[in-house]
Amino acid sequence: MRRVWSASPDQRDFFNGATNCLSALIAAHRDDDVLALLELSPYKLWHYRQPGVAALEEEDANTWDTPSRAR
Repeated sequence: MRRVWSASPDQRDFFNGATNCLSALIAAHRDDDVLALLELSPYKLWHYRQPGVAALEEEDANTWDTPSRAR
């Protein structure tokens, strides 16, 4: 997906499995990879942004669930 969503217009293309790829990264808890890929996306479509929202929600939940966090 990095090549398909490249900043170079001659390498950029549509990838039919983008949503599946992003969903798989979310399922694997690779939230940083999801957010990094979304930064590259030339398409600002909601169905690409939904996994990014899920990644941010998971990061936020992990921040609040950390037992070492001072209260």
